[in-house]
Amino acid sequence: MQVRGRCLWGMLVLLLTVSVVFLTSDAVAQTPPIWGDLEPGPYVAGFKTAEVYDYSRTFGRKFDYFGNPLPEQTTRRIQLCVWYPAQDTVGALPMVYGEYAYPYPEDDRFVNLLSALQTREAYALIYLLNTNYVLALDMMSVEMAAVRDAQPAEGPFPLIIYHPHLRNSFAENAVMCEYLATYGFVVATTHSVGTHELNSEVNLVDLETLTRDKEFVLAHVRAYPFVDANRLGVMGYGWGGVTSLIMQMRNSDVMAVATFQGAFLWTDHLDLIRGIPQLAIERMYVPWLQMYAPIEPPPDLALMDTCVYAPRYAARFSGLRREDFTIYGMISEHREDSANAYLEIASHGGEIICRYVKTFFRAYLNGDEESRRFLDNSPADNGIDPELLSLAFHASRRLPPTETQFVSIIRDVGVAKAMEIYEEFKASDPDHMIFRESVLNSLGYQLVRTQRTDEAQEVFRLNTEAYPHSANTWDSYGEVCVANGDEATALQCARKVLEVLAVDTTTSDQVKEIIRNNANQILERSQQQSPEGE
Repeated sequence: MQVRGRCLWGMLVLLLTVSVVFLTSDAVAQTPPIWGDLEPGPYVAGFKTAEVYDYSRTFGRKFDYFGNPLPEQTTRRIQLCVWYPAQDTVGALPMVYGEYAYPYPEDDRFVNLLSALQTREAYALIYLLNTNYVLALDMMSVEMAAVRDAQPAEGPFPLIIYHPHLRNSFAENAVMCEYLATYGFVVATTHSVGTHELNSEVNLVDLETLTRDKEFVLAHVRAYPFVDANRLGVMGYGWGGVTSLIMQMRNSDVMAVATFQGAFLWTDHLDLIRGIPQLAIERMYVPWLQMYAPIEPPPDLALMDTCVYAPRYAARFSGLRREDFTIYGMISEHREDSANAYLEIASHGGEIICRYVKTFFRAYLNGDEESRRFLDNSPADNGIDPELLSLAFHASRRLPPTETQFVSIIRDVGVAKAMEIYEEFKASDPDHMIFRESVLNSLGYQLVRTQRTDEAQEVFRLNTEAYPHSANTWDSYGEVCVANGDEATALQCARKVLEVLAVDTTTSDQVKEIIRNNANQILERSQQQSPEGE
């Protein structure tokens, strides 16, 4: 292992030398060979990094095993990595892949972290290339499209937050990110780093950490003058597909999600994924493009099938491997060939993937109708071999209102409209409760205090319909009926209270006693008011 480590570090030193030599020799290529047949958009792809600190979290330990303080700062370090539409700078030099493998920081305190990530990336490439060290080294001088620190074009532009796989490089989809930048999108991300160790693991703690890292990225880049954070999308590969879904569920500003070979396609992962806090995927309502290749056992689309309120596109590519949804597929496609084989044109499938992702975000972040029509077409209608790509579209059901929206409808539009909406969704999704019992109960009393007692009575009645086994809902309904002079309904409520109290398991004994006394008072008053003999 020591010999291998020395060889690797020697390769990395040489890598930087090769990259520098390469950078002095060529001008920007509009379509570098690794792009294949992809055609760039009207902008140059710019790329920049920035080093920032998340002082709310730490990375690593403050002390060693023996209690001695460690020299490294424990504040969590985040290197922002951003592709963006840039101005066409004549004579500017393109980046090479080695600059993605090691995006040199301006803050020297990031050097150790980024060096460790560079080593991880080098080992990943060596593995993909069947331990061909020469080919892995040559890969580092492959010309890319982006220009480092290019002048941003005049924006603002839609923002997409990219989520890499657990242990992959932030640049695992560098070609796609560059491609999107040329079509007027900003794509921002950061490295995949675990909670306290370099490598992330498949557990809830690290998935939360990776999600928060991307949220931290969003919090910073939204302030860039060329970013329009009101048009926000997310996308991710592998477990990054899962964290992109988590981010969407936690951020209602996200307008569209694209995932590639998401970890949720494996049935074995679903129990863990469904246990993730805030990932109530059945409540997702934004458009979702899921792109995947056949796997063994066959992919499980159950998670996507539960998103009945979201427009869903399931794009299945035949003949592709999971890595073909990343830049690694373009590299490993020719891993048995000569040292220059990485310059071969990228696979046709990878180009189609990039085009569909661009079209998807143009449709749902830019509102482009031509892009919507492209997505509505069959692959054959778009000139794509149906043997390679099959695309299934699942239309969304009408979205039920949130609790806050429902309360606003009652206050601003009226109880009648709210009842209409309630009945609609009760029929289509009887297990979903639009409102909590306590919220509607409080609203009813607010309406009473503002002299809207007739509406309050309807609100309390609705609460008894939604929560018929709660004695408190019947008690409140009866109380407002008494105030409105509706003694007959109040009497029915009192009888219902006594019936429900016996099976009500959610109300405390003290409150039950108060409710029982209220009901008995209504019954006694009714008996006193009844004509003698009735």
